[in-house]
Amino acid sequence: RATLMKDRGNQLHTEGRYEEAVVQYEGARRILEEARKHFLVDRKESKDYNRMMIASRASLNLASCCIEMCDYVGSVRHCSEALERDKDSYKALYRRGVSYRCMAGINNDGTKRKAKLGTETTGLAKNLFMSDEDWEKRRRRLLKLAWEDVTRAHALVSDDASVMETLAYIQEEMLAAGGAEML
Repeated sequence: RATLMKDRGNQLHTEGRYEEAVVQYEGARRILEEARKHFLVDRKESKDYNRMMIASRASLNLASCCIEMCDYVGSVRHCSEALERDKDSYKALYRRGVSYRCMAGINNDGTKRKAKLGTETTGLAKNLFMSDEDWEKRRRRLLKLAWEDVTRAHALVSDDASVMETLAYIQEEMLAAGGAEML
């Protein structure tokens, strides 16, 4: 049942129906989390390992939906969950890095983004009561987190063009925001 829900979520994601896909992915995760209480993951060929991997993929797919819906805080949360299951998931590292970058006010194509103030989707974005100096500190911290995650993703899969392009954008932003000491 969890696999069917994940597959339905994949179909909805492909169709751009992200809110509906989220419902399917979260349902699959709930089923697997309930089952998780009763299994041990010790062998890759075990049924329990397969359940864990389905849950991890559901978290990654949820993160992708969150990015598409500009819910970067949600994306970071789902990627972190996937990384708890698999610390070497390059997709989780990449998507979390992209989310941190977007939270720093930079779109994935390198253009500056206006934060949606007053929504929970902006999370760590600048708020109306934050000084410019505090925002710059937070922005630099978010860019550093993005750099760390995308660098780790690149180390795991060095031939992915999206990862390399995003890494270049982050490096450019970091140099502009604080110079070489940030790298």
